[in-house]
Amino acid sequence: MRPELSESELHSRLVGRVQFLLNMLCEVEKYPALYTNHKTLRNALRRYECVWVPLLARAGASGVHYASLAPPLDVQWVWMVHLLCPRKYIPDSIKMWASVLPDETDHVIDHQLLSTKQRKRAMKRARQLWGSQFPDEPFDSPYLNEGMLCDEDEDVRDVSYRSEITYDVIAACERQMMFHRHVAILPQYRHDRFISDAVDRYFMFLELKHKHRKTVLVPTFDTDIVWHTHMMHPISYISHTTRVCGQVVPHDDTITDREDGADLHDSWHETLHLWYDHFRSPFPRAGAMSRGNVSLKERLVKGEIRDAMKLFESEMVEGGEMRELYITETTLKRSPDNMKQWRDIKWMHAAGYETFALQAVRRDIFGGDVGERRVERFTRLEPSCGHDIDTLCTRMVYQAWKRMQPSGNVQYSTLLEVFKEDRQSSDGIIAYPIAAVHDVATNSICGQDRRRMDELGCTEEEKVVMIRVGGEDFAVMAGRWGGRFNGGDGDLILRIWLLAENGGRRWQRVRRVKAECDADAGCFSRKQEGGRTNVPGCYALSIGAGGQRKGSLRRRMMGCRENVWFDLGSGRVWCSKWDDMVAAYAIACAGGVMYVCMQPRCEAKIGESYYTGVGARQSEFGMLRGMGGESDWDGTERVFGVGHVLGSRHLPLGEV
Repeated sequence: MRPELSESELHSRLVGRVQFLLNMLCEVEKYPALYTNHKTLRNALRRYECVWVPLLARAGASGVHYASLAPPLDVQWVWMVHLLCPRKYIPDSIKMWASVLPDETDHVIDHQLLSTKQRKRAMKRARQLWGSQFPDEPFDSPYLNEGMLCDEDEDVRDVSYRSEITYDVIAACERQMMFHRHVAILPQYRHDRFISDAVDRYFMFLELKHKHRKTVLVPTFDTDIVWHTHMMHPISYISHTTRVCGQVVPHDDTITDREDGADLHDSWHETLHLWYDHFRSPFPRAGAMSRGNVSLKERLVKGEIRDAMKLFESEMVEGGEMRELYITETTLKRSPDNMKQWRDIKWMHAAGYETFALQAVRRDIFGGDVGERRVERFTRLEPSCGHDIDTLCTRMVYQAWKRMQPSGNVQYSTLLEVFKEDRQSSDGIIAYPIAAVHDVATNSICGQDRRRMDELGCTEEEKVVMIRVGGEDFAVMAGRWGGRFNGGDGDLILRIWLLAENGGRRWQRVRRVKAECDADAGCFSRKQEGGRTNVPGCYALSIGAGGQRKGSLRRRMMGCRENVWFDLGSGRVWCSKWDDMVAAYAIACAGGVMYVCMQPRCEAKIGESYYTGVGARQSEFGMLRGMGGESDWDGTERVFGVGHVLGSRHLPLGEV
């Protein structure tokens, strides 16, 4: 990328280069040692300073343009992270270059993002030079394939090299672990229109930076990915930011605490005000906002979570060729003691629940007069063939806080966790949640449409949840109640958006279908009340639409269109392939949560039903009871006790 590019040329280049950066982030994600394994990273820094930079300098001196060369992945990664601090990278690279070529004392080492094909060709050329100049140093790092996320021993000193780089690259690598999930798995970042708008916003961000040089401005993730992309081309970055802002714009990613009162939180709110005052438009953008950070502790147990999933799948196959299971409610009201073993982990899926709890405490401290209600239920997944085998169980928690003054509105959080059951062990449950469903803000995702890329894709009447499977964000589900409400039928309307690379590129409708007794034919009977069906529906969807990707939970399942079925009335869950059963179960639970939350209600006294005949009486259906619905055995367990039907208008949960 030439430094003399005009703004329109730079705009076009950045749109394309963002995709190259996302590809690199996805490649690095395959090797978690590149985030936090100090032995791996120290070795990468040694290779970067002692091998790669001398190789580039000698290649340039001999007439080989070093932009045509690409290093191995570990070196590429620490180089890219180093570039994210321009004010440290500039003097560091000048010093490294001059150590090889003493006559060149002001040379900033340039870097270019390459496409996958370009990088393969450039690596092939670099491998030949590497082998001839450094025959005793392997081109590919021996630590990548065997390197764990963290060292077993924090004091390991297998690589004793002391880096001369002034930027703490190793600490910065760990911070970049969070950046991947915010941008690389979301499909809007692969859409040119979304990125084109992001480049426009990045240029506006630089303009604001020029106006407020001493203020720490916090970018949204769409502007940040463009900012990172620009910094990957240091000569162009130095030239452009110096011309626009009068200086090389610094980039500081060391401030990560977003809690109230923290520096980043305060800087974010100041950025919002300055942006609106200057451009007269809001800075937040759908699909570009934070979705929270996965803690290192959670990341470290990801392997155990995946092992528990595989164990469940293999046991199901051994128990018989059954691809359907049933969700049944139990009356267990509190967590077993063995669940305490994982509660010291800061789970991503519990972040919303913790936030609501913290808000309730603060309101109570400051005289907010908060009333709290909580429902916790446990369900068990039963095999249809009746085999006595271990299966899955679910913890469902609703927490609601009603502030008496001034509005009386109810705030609530939804948290569901899926565990593999082990009835042979004394603990009863294997280690950690293998799947989860939790609330997310509507602005954390955006709809994808050819005409209106900025369309949110979710209305205010919809509830939106994230489905996590195997320690990864798997899908987003949105639900709302549709149909007629003045004496007519109502219906739950669901949509789902598969995440991760090669996942769904748009919202897909979860189809309402006839309930089937088995995979072939037959229907469950429907109860009628006043001419209206009051049995919750059966739904079908495909989770194989994204095609096959190595290591992915989603696969193209033998060409099937409907890979997952779940019947809210019977509690039956069916899927076409065993290695998607946990995902199918999590999706079914999410559908049940949607029904419980979105079904219209009316005023009712304790002990009386508070349903209107629109939809099902939740107490009659085990799956709905298990997902937090009304229960016969304890009518006082109501999180949502106030009506949601007013004439023909459906009011969002918590409004009266």
